[in-house]
This record gives sequence, structure tokens and C-alpha cells, in this order.
Amino acid sequence: MASAWMSWCWNGMVVMNTMFEKRRIHQYTWQHPGSKEWHCIDYVLMRRDQRSYCCDVSVLRSADCRTDHKLLRGQLKLSVIRKTRNQVSMKKFNVGALKDEKVRDGFVEKVVELVEEGLVDDCDGAGMWEVVKESMVEAAERTLGWECRRQPDWFKEKGPSLKVIIEERNWLFRRWLRSSNNEDRQRYVAKRRQVNKEVRKAKNDWMQEKAREVEVGFMMGNSHGGMWKSLKELQRGKSGLRPMTTRVI
Repeated sequence: MASAWMSWCWNGMVVMNTMFEKRRIHQYTWQHPGSKEWHCIDYVLMRRDQRSYCCDVSVLRSADCRTDHKLLRGQLKLSVIRKTRNQVSMKKFNVGALKDEKVRDGFVEKVVELVEEGLVDDCDGAGMWEVVKESMVEAAERTLGWECRRQPDWFKEKGPSLKVIIEERNWLFRRWLRSSNNEDRQRYVAKRRQVNKEVRKAKNDWMQEKAREVEVGFMMGNSHGGMWKSLKELQRGKSGLRPMTTRVI
């Protein structure tokens, strides 16, 4: 197997792991369970005439991949020809924040304040509508902010509480990498189990709530409004994270 792999590499292929000077901890990808010695058994191969596209190859030790191999990342510099479209991307306000009572009260107060400042005595109906519209938009920008599309809908509601324990899990993982201590590993595993449990609970609670909204919408005969909206949110929530752009391959 090794000889076949080496002969294949000689046929116009380059092992990109050897093209960049790295510390040893950023070269090894696998630790032998018995001898505890580190080895490099994962490689990034490229055609010899295309090796200039590769910017870097390194091992990400802090990446939790649920495997005994460390994540090997290769960064490529590619030029992609994109087709231009006459389509304007519309940003959306983070209306999910209105479920928080404090945020909702702050938004209402800001709208009232801006409307009172913008209204004049001789303002007609069209002018009043423009003042109200601009006031609501400005108040939303100040209090709600813009919607982040990198997070699924079920994560937005429980995001603040989940981010805290996720950061704690990541910190314990980095601590275990530095110390290689069994106690640190046990703390990390316990925190990882807690994170998985809380994430599953948050997702299940959100999906059950959306299912109830679909059921109520169907029973009330609102099939053209809230029911289909809830179904789309369910479908989008089940798909998980969807990054807007991918820059590193």
C-alpha cells in the first residue's frame, strides 16, 4: 500500500505537508494509543503544476472532530468566476429579539420617541406615514440589530445561554490539549456531554413549539399564513448551520 502510494506521488503529485515549515505539534495528525508517540499519517496531495494555489497546510489541534485524528487543514487561494445577477440582497432585522420583554419595551419606547420628534403640526397623512416608517426602521436598527443567517432558528432563542457553556467546553478542550492530564480530559468530556444535552433539548423544544403552531394554524384555517411560515421555519431549522460564504478549503 505504501509503495503504491509513493509511486502515485511520483506521477506529478506533491505532498503539501512538507512544503511549509511548522512546529512538530502542528505536523503530527495521529497518536499511537499504546506508545503515545505522534505520527503524521494524513496528507494533502496536489498536482505539481497547481501547488502554487496552496497557501498553508497545518494541523488544528484545538478542533474537536470526535476522532483520534487531528484536523489537517489546507488553505487554497482560488479565483472563482462568479456570475453577476441583478439581485439585491435584503438584510432582515432580528425580529426574534422582540420575544424578550425588555427588548420589546425598548423598541416601543424608541419608536414613540422618534415619532414625537419627527411629527410637525401641518403634516398630512402621507407625511405622517413617512415619519412612522422611518422611526420604526431607525428604532429597529438601534434596538434589534440585523439578523445573523449563520445560526439556525432554534439556536437564536437559546443562543446566549448555549454560547456560555460552548465557550466553557472549548476552553476545557484547549486546556486538556496543553496539559494532557486525565482529570482535565474528564472535565472536558463532562462539559461536552452537558453541551450536547442542552443543544438537543433546545432544538427539541423549538421544534415542538413550531409543530404546535402548525397544528393551531391548521385547526384555525390559517393555511395561507402562519402555518406555512412555521413549516418553512421547521425545514430551515432541521437543516442546521449554513455558512453564507466559504473562504477556506
